[in-house]
Amino acid sequence: MTRGRRLSEAIRLATLIAEKRDEVRHIRHGPGLICNFVIYCAGSLAHVRIKRMRHLRCTLAWLEREAAEELAALHIIASSPAIARELWICSRRGNFRIFRVCDNGVVELDRDGQPLPVQLSFIRRRTRTAAGKTGTVPEKAEPASAPAVLVVTPLLSSVMEPAPATSLSVGEQPPSEPGGGKTHDL
Repeated sequence: MTRGRRLSEAIRLATLIAEKRDEVRHIRHGPGLICNFVIYCAGSLAHVRIKRMRHLRCTLAWLEREAAEELAALHIIASSPAIARELWICSRRGNFRIFRVCDNGVVELDRDGQPLPVQLSFIRRRTRTAAGKTGTVPEKAEPASAPAVLVVTPLLSSVMEPAPATSLSVGEQPPSEPGGGKTHDL
């Protein structure tokens, strides 16, 4: 099977997703193709370009390197609040990730065209024991007993409010709450 057929299958699957948003108009394939189709929504439109990729689980920086040609082509289209430029990446199995191409980078979208919630990170303290296993830092641990390792764990913003930023050095215990409240490990 040629790559053209696989892309046409990706376009067919993407059309099914796009039709849930509103009216879809396909662009005839030819040299210098900028987008595969246009989605017309109430008061706005989105120019969509599809790219097949092996890995959907990637960082935005990696995506900007791998899809530099597609992003450059989409930057030719004028951007405004009523005109969106979108890059849809597709896996071999027909799964999609959708990104809006902004002037200063890309933003991931859901299938309805809305930006995904920003992920927050919080710091959870872990220790390394002599056997190499990790565990949480006990509340009354001595700083010299075991070196602490900071682990960053992502959370959705709708789950938790952002906490004030605190910095911890290796071996430090988090500060206790004012007023003698119970302390919690972060």
